[in-house]
Amino acid sequence: MDKNISFEADKLSNVIDFLKKRSFKIQLTLAILLLIIPLISFISYSDYNTAKVNLERSHELMQNQIEQDIETTFNLVDIGLNTIGKNYESDMLDGFQYFISEYEDVGRNVEDMNLTKVYEILNKTYDLYIIDCDGIIISTTYAPDLGLNFSDFSCSFYEQLTQIRLEGNFTLDRVSPEIQTGDVRIYAYMPSPDRQYVFELGLVIDEFSELTSELSYLHAADEFVSGNSFLESIRIFSIFGDLLGDTSFHPSNSLLEIVFDVRDTEQDRTVSNITSNTLTKYIFLSLTNGDYPTESVDFVIELVYTTTIISNQLTSLIGYHILLGIVTFFFTSLITYFGTSRLTKPIHKIAEDAQIISQGVLDHEITEYSTTELKTLSISLNKMVRSLEESKDRAVLYLDLIGHDIMNKFQVIIACMNLITRETTGEQHDNLIIESENAIAECRDLLTKMTLTESLTSNPIAIRQLDIALANTINHIQSKYGEVSIQIEGHYTRANIVGDALLEQLFIMLIENAIKHNVSESKRVWIQVFEFNDGYRISISDNGIGIPDQRKEALFDISRRYGGVDLHLCKHMVQKYGGTIDVNNRVEGDYTKGTEFIIWLPRAE
Repeated sequence: MDKNISFEADKLSNVIDFLKKRSFKIQLTLAILLLIIPLISFISYSDYNTAKVNLERSHELMQNQIEQDIETTFNLVDIGLNTIGKNYESDMLDGFQYFISEYEDVGRNVEDMNLTKVYEILNKTYDLYIIDCDGIIISTTYAPDLGLNFSDFSCSFYEQLTQIRLEGNFTLDRVSPEIQTGDVRIYAYMPSPDRQYVFELGLVIDEFSELTSELSYLHAADEFVSGNSFLESIRIFSIFGDLLGDTSFHPSNSLLEIVFDVRDTEQDRTVSNITSNTLTKYIFLSLTNGDYPTESVDFVIELVYTTTIISNQLTSLIGYHILLGIVTFFFTSLITYFGTSRLTKPIHKIAEDAQIISQGVLDHEITEYSTTELKTLSISLNKMVRSLEESKDRAVLYLDLIGHDIMNKFQVIIACMNLITRETTGEQHDNLIIESENAIAECRDLLTKMTLTESLTSNPIAIRQLDIALANTINHIQSKYGEVSIQIEGHYTRANIVGDALLEQLFIMLIENAIKHNVSESKRVWIQVFEFNDGYRISISDNGIGIPDQRKEALFDISRRYGGVDLHLCKHMVQKYGGTIDVNNRVEGDYTKGTEFIIWLPRAE
């Protein structure tokens, strides 16, 4: 985790460094784009999200409409079938006469009844059933229903049968579908004369099938599938899990669990399948009519919707918004770039003028513009440059005049001293003369260094090789101070840095400063160089008496005059090169072990 944080921090640092090196126009353009990009992204996302919600809502409304239409259609089919069924009421009533006649002929002993004979008398158009007082079919011409116990799966229907047996007469039931074939049957019930049994007739004839060929639940389901592209299939299950119209179908346990759950709770169930891009919905449908013993016919209907269409629509929607965002970003970038170019052109020109002036061309004029702020800036900069030029001219004049006069006077003093030395004797007198000569030599060096202030402004910035500059410096120091030990460490071959023609003077002044203030018998200087923060760090340390910590803070303060001309010149030179200079103890916590000057100079591009 720490490595990831460090990596992200490095990337952020690289981005910041990149932006720092770009022009103001680029930075302004990027800043505007960084504000616009989130706005475009937010608008695109918001628009896409709204369109997505509307599309999903439309799809949901479409599903609800389909389900309502199915319920309405199935109810109409149910009403139509029951209307047709009433046309066969008298025929079924006549059929019960043969049923009851056979019952009477065998002495009301159902075990001796020949239902096959009655079945043939009725031209094999009716199935016959005998239901006992427990609701069990004890005899029938339709073998699959033998032993069926109505009390096991429908208490209300069993109660209706009991009421017909004990109190009722001929009763026509509603038309209901046959699970195996999907065909419809008409059932009618008649109590036995002794009220011990209920006789049932089930009418299945070709004529009835022809009338209901278009009026069926399966046909209605097929019509819905063929007329709706969102609907892949419809399957109709009985409340026992049987598939209407397909005797070969064997439902899985998971499917039966869903069907029974929907049946028991009468709540819809939805199953999504990402692999097949489908959404399967199970709904409970009860066709209720209180005028019949079978009050309702209940189904669990499986509706399989395809999600491919809405997925494709959402994909197209995403592509549209991405394309719209790219086009918007492109034109926004163009407008922003040309707009910022126009806005920053005066600033860029002022920066170019300032760059020319910074190279020492003080007579160069900064262009003035009509914009109030830029005009004020241009006028102020021109005034400042003229003032600097005048100050420079005065300083150079004074330095030249004073330096020339002092040097002339020193020549006279030196000539006089030479005469005194030849004409006088005495060791003390000689020592004073020597000290005077040394003092005069130091004054000469001081004046020479003071002339560097003029060179600082006139020497242009250039690319310098650090290894060559240090080699020149060491050669100079060793030729002048042969007794001083100098050690240099580091990898800086072919290191190009920002500097000028006076770069060696910077290092010479620091090393000489270390030597002159070192009272040790064995004077030592250490130089260390290594790459640091896109530049080079040069450390120059000594084994002198050191500098107390309280004086280090004011060492480069010209008003305090602690550092002398050398160190102030060093500071100005380093600032000109765009670097930094600091002072530390050579040994941490003990200033008496010597001083360390640390210079950082930027790498040249």
